[in-house]
Amino acid sequence: MKLNYIQRKSAVSSILWILGCGLGMTYYPIKKVYAGFDLGNTIWLCRKGDGYICGDQTTRIDKLIMNFQKYILRHHRHTEMIKKIYLYRATKFREFIKNQLAVCDFTRVSNKALWHDYREVIKGYREVYPYGEPFAIAIGNLSDKIKADFFKKGITSEEFEKILLPHELSFLQREQIDFFRIALDNHGKKLTDNTRKELQRHYDKYTWVPYDYGVTNYSLDYFLNQLSALLEKDRAELKNKYQALKNYSKSLKKEQWQIIRKYKLSSHDQSLINIISTAFYLVDSKKELFTQCHWYAERLFTEISSRLALPGHLMRYLLPEEVESCLNGNKKISLKKIQSRYNNCVLIISSNGKVNIIEGKRAKQIIDDFFRSRSRLVSEAEVKGRTAYPGLARGLIHVIQDARECNTFKHGEILVTAMTSPDYMIAARRAAAIVTDEGGITCHAAIVARELNIPCIIGTKIATKVLKDGDLVEVDADKGIVKILK
Repeated sequence: MKLNYIQRKSAVSSILWILGCGLGMTYYPIKKVYAGFDLGNTIWLCRKGDGYICGDQTTRIDKLIMNFQKYILRHHRHTEMIKKIYLYRATKFREFIKNQLAVCDFTRVSNKALWHDYREVIKGYREVYPYGEPFAIAIGNLSDKIKADFFKKGITSEEFEKILLPHELSFLQREQIDFFRIALDNHGKKLTDNTRKELQRHYDKYTWVPYDYGVTNYSLDYFLNQLSALLEKDRAELKNKYQALKNYSKSLKKEQWQIIRKYKLSSHDQSLINIISTAFYLVDSKKELFTQCHWYAERLFTEISSRLALPGHLMRYLLPEEVESCLNGNKKISLKKIQSRYNNCVLIISSNGKVNIIEGKRAKQIIDDFFRSRSRLVSEAEVKGRTAYPGLARGLIHVIQDARECNTFKHGEILVTAMTSPDYMIAARRAAAIVTDEGGITCHAAIVARELNIPCIIGTKIATKVLKDGDLVEVDADKGIVKILK
């Protein structure tokens, strides 16, 4: 099977995640989100919790993007329709997460009730997920295609990036605002009893944030350590950062309107901007919603695991129909079969909704062949990627493989990693530039780079394998190239 690499997905916590995302990208969005176009098959490789999205000879992602871009340039209202549907359905799904997944004592409910809530998670993938990330996938590189016309009007790269940003605060920004407020309400460096209570509430509200990035969750000790470090900083500086975040949306709208007026951007120009900023917003909102879903669904999965007497990581690789049958007492599970599936499985998801699962030796062979082909590419390739935020930077490479290494990162170094996550922010704030193996224009690294105004190149696929600690490099994010100088 010849596969075309698309993206790596770490922390693939369950086969339900693969099915939900796979069908949510490939099958569910075709009629409404993709306006009738499709991208063909997607191939999902999974080995012990790590996953890769690939395409085969039927995959037409470039054709999907080309056709969809032509369509949306003629039908600007399609963007608003997608956002409206997403917001309506996301609100209902969020209520289920908040009022059921997050609080239910699953140890006290029936097997039938467990299956009902499991189906509700599946329903969220079917009804909500397609209106988030798949829209951005179909938008593709539209911003790259239109920027030349905006530059002709005199707009700078920085101004262009600015007008594309959504007005809505990201969930990372909202967490930071709440955290800064706790720090400012605590007078002095010693934590008061009230501050400890506020910190507990903050933990309850935001513990899930890094879950989908391969980190289990934020612990209370993590927030306590972060707060202690924050209280050591100058209070005036802290207050300024807090006010800047609180006023972010208002200030951004004002700056964007000034740019629009300065260059007399037409309603057509503004519609193009809205398409891209909506894609940014939908991906971030989808990430927030489904990270919460995955985190709180762990309680549901743990109870199902207990009742089926299966190790947790293996229960998460039961197919939905197997979960239903087992909870109904109609089927016994082969532990060896599920262990083999967890070790190696390949899912071929078609645009007609058909799912073909390959397991065992055949799956292992396909994944092994994929890794071998990737290794050959690395030895021959040049470090190139996609611009997430423009700019030029020089500095020493610092490769981060794990967020726990971020404290060793020095100001002015070039952050190189597979993919950033919220717990990489210590390093990101010190970095002169960010370079990642993975990610698209709406990934975490891209969002952070735009917020911090630092050059960023994403989707290089090989940066962590080619670039080494201490290499002196030039990051030309305008061209998407990392050049080794020494």
